[in-house]
Amino acid sequence: MLPFNIKRIFLYIILSAFLLAGCSKFIDVDTPYTSTSASQVFSGNAPAAAALTAIYMQLSTSDIRPAISFKSLLVDCSLYADELATADNSDQTPNAFYTNQLTPLIGPSSEWNDAYNKIYEVNAAIEGLMASVGVKASVKQQLLGEAYFVRGFFYFYMTNMFGDVPLALSTDYKANSTLSRASSEDVYAQMFKDFNRADSLLSDDYLGGDAQSVTTERVRPTKAAAETMLARLYLYEKKYADAETFATKVINRTGTYGLVALDSVFLENSEETIWSIPPIRTGTQANTAEGRLFVVSATNNIYGPAYQIAPQLLNSFESGDNRKSHWIGYALAGSGWWYFPFKYKIGADNVPRAEYSMVLRLAELYLIRAEARAMQNNISGAQDDINAIRHRAGLGNTTANTQDALVTAILHERYVELFTEWGQRFFDLKRLGKLDAILGAEKPGYWNTDDQYFPIPQTEREANPNLTQNPGYN
Repeated sequence: MLPFNIKRIFLYIILSAFLLAGCSKFIDVDTPYTSTSASQVFSGNAPAAAALTAIYMQLSTSDIRPAISFKSLLVDCSLYADELATADNSDQTPNAFYTNQLTPLIGPSSEWNDAYNKIYEVNAAIEGLMASVGVKASVKQQLLGEAYFVRGFFYFYMTNMFGDVPLALSTDYKANSTLSRASSEDVYAQMFKDFNRADSLLSDDYLGGDAQSVTTERVRPTKAAAETMLARLYLYEKKYADAETFATKVINRTGTYGLVALDSVFLENSEETIWSIPPIRTGTQANTAEGRLFVVSATNNIYGPAYQIAPQLLNSFESGDNRKSHWIGYALAGSGWWYFPFKYKIGADNVPRAEYSMVLRLAELYLIRAEARAMQNNISGAQDDINAIRHRAGLGNTTANTQDALVTAILHERYVELFTEWGQRFFDLKRLGKLDAILGAEKPGYWNTDDQYFPIPQTEREANPNLTQNPGYN
C-alpha cells in the first residue's frame, strides 16, 4: 500500500519539483535543495513549498485512461455509471468498468496505489512542517492548510470509491502497511477535521509557487476550496443547514467567483474556477489530458475516441439546453459518427496552453445549495439556485415546486452540468440511494447491488492480510 520510505519519497518530491520548475507559473520557485533529509527539505520556504507543489505536478502529469493513476477516476466512474460508453469492446479494463464486471484483479488498483502514495507524501509534509523552525510562519500556515486539504481530498475519493479504507495519518511505514480498513464514518470524521483545519489556515488569495506572493493562477488550494469540500461533505452527510452555509460563503465571494459563459468555464483561470490543475507539458501535450482523451478532431482521435457519450446522457438534455451543443461534440471519424465530451476543446494540438483541468468550480456550489435548501423546504431559494444554472444553459425557470420535485430536478441538473467531472454522477446516485433503480434499469444483466463499491485490489490484500474484501468480490 505504501511502497516508499521517507528518504526515497523526499528525494522524489524534491527532484520532481527541480526538474519541472520552469514548466508553469504555479511552480516558479527558487531552486530547492536536493537533499533527502526531511529536516533540510523543510529548512526554508522554497523547498517546503516545492514539496507540496510536487504533488500537484504529479496530478498534472497523470494520464486518465482507466486504472492507471488516481486521476483515472474521472473515466472509471463515468464508465461505471451512465455518462460514458466504451468504443472498443476488446479493451478489457474499460469494458470491465462499463459493464460493472470488476474483480480484485481487474479494477482500480492504480488509483488505490497512487492515492496512498500521495497521502504518504502529504503526511510527510505535515510532519516536516510541524517540526520545522526554518519556514516562515505565514508560509508554514499556508502549506499546512494545503496539506490538510489535499489529504482530505484524497480520502474523499477513496472512501466514496471503496467504502471503508485504511486511515493512514503518519509516515510510520510499518504501522501503515498493516492497517485494517477504517469505517467510512471514521474517514468522514477525519475529512471534516482536515478540511476545517484547511479552512482556518489557507489564504483567501491565490498564491504562487512560493506560497507567499498573490497570483491570478487558481492552482493552489485556497480557503474557498476547503469551504467547497466542506459544503460537499455536509451535503453527503445530510447536514443541510451546514451545506447551505458553506456553499453560501463561496457564492458570496462575488469579487472572485462567478458563473461564466459555457465555452469559457474550462479556460485557464476562468472566474468559475475554485481549484484547477494546470498542464505543465509542452507541444501537443500543452493542454489537458481530458482534451487529449476525449476530443475528436483533425489531429486528435481521428479514428474515433476510446470513449463516447452514453446514450442515456445524450438523451437527457432538454430541448434548447446549450450544454448539449457546447459541451458535447460530434464528428465523423473512422467508421462513423462519434459523440464525445467537449467541455475541453483542445486535444493533442500543438497550440499554446489555454485550458486547465477543472477540479472544483462554482456551479457545483449552486447545485449543492439548491439541494440543501430544498431539503430544508426553502422552495423559492432552491428554485433561485437551480435557475441560475439553467439560465446559463439557455433554459427557462424550473417547473419543480415541491421538495420531491426539486430534488429530482437537481439530480437531473447535476447530471447534465457535471458529467465526466470527478465521479460526481456515480457518487450522486450512491448517496441518494438510486444506484439500483437507475443503473439496474440502464444496465440489465450487469449491475447488481454489490457494485456500489469497487473491489479492494488483490495485490493490496496479499501485501496486507488485515484488509478485508468488499461484498460480492470474494
